[in-house]
Amino acid sequence: GIGERAMPADGAPPPEKRQKRDERIVLWNKVGSDCPFVQRDKIALIEKGIPFEEKQVELAAEKRSQEFLDMYASMSLDPKASEKKLGKVPILEHGEPGTAGYVKLIESGVILEYIEDAWGDVGPRLRPREPKAAAAMRLFSEAFAQMMPMKTIFGKSVEELQGHLRDYAQGMRMADRCLRLYGLEGGPFVLGPLFSQAECLAAPFVVRADAHLKEFRGVDPKQLALDLECHRLHRWFCAVLAHPSVVKTSEGFDP
Repeated sequence: GIGERAMPADGAPPPEKRQKRDERIVLWNKVGSDCPFVQRDKIALIEKGIPFEEKQVELAAEKRSQEFLDMYASMSLDPKASEKKLGKVPILEHGEPGTAGYVKLIESGVILEYIEDAWGDVGPRLRPREPKAAAAMRLFSEAFAQMMPMKTIFGKSVEELQGHLRDYAQGMRMADRCLRLYGLEGGPFVLGPLFSQAECLAAPFVVRADAHLKEFRGVDPKQLALDLECHRLHRWFCAVLAHPSVVKTSEGFDP
């Protein structure tokens, strides 16, 4: 297409796009089970077959190391991050500190985009080149934002919790309609058979909804989708839960 670099005859990406075997890639995560936001980026790296080192840090305020606090403060948009002793994950490092090409990033969505920008031709593409497909993927991510499960767990009263569950059900209807209107055929995902950034972003919260709603509210979200006649969403939800990179990064997850 216009503006796209021609691929070599052997099908390999251009040399500047190929991942160097000795590249230093470090993803900072919390000690113990995955933070859902880190899991988004782990899934993307695994999908693309990019080897990376995982650096685990304590997130509890009283246990945060000075190294972690300094690293986060060096990137945080909050000018008082150091003073407040803020520290969040994920953090991605690419390259050797002190070198011209060294990159360090915060925010899971930004990191997800960087992974595709830096290694777009390594492994499968997670962000399609075709504008219509990319728009469908982004639109679904907007719709899925209405299905974040955490509010359904916490509430000050039964009425408040019931309201959150109604909102979750409405989010399901919106996501199902988005899949029916804009999703591609040929498979269960937003882009049909292709697992994309939309699934990377949503998968950690699909896993947590499946566990938390059943554990704490006695609600099976897969059955709820069927009860609401959200059949396309049900197929997507089940496929995400069963996808190998999601299963691998959910090992040891404890609701």
